[in-house]
Amino acid sequence: MTRLARRIAAFPAQGVRTAKRILNELTLPPADAVRADAIGFRDLVATDATQARMKALFEQGLQTRGPLELNLGDHLCDL
Repeated sequence: MTRLARRIAAFPAQGVRTAKRILNELTLPPADAVRADAIGFRDLVATDATQARMKALFEQGLQTRGPLELNLGDHLCDL
């Protein structure tokens, strides 16, 4: 990673800034889309169904290293 950072730093600063701007314009969604997505996520997380699933997951060990975390996808089907 250090080698890549050094290579990028060796380019003219204006060229790096321009490349970053162009890549961001091509790949990042507009701010209003990000806000809309965040609002939708917040609303989904607040539902009773999601809260019940989260409670069950935490009771089974969510956010602790163990079988649930290591095989989360498999455990989600069991809720």
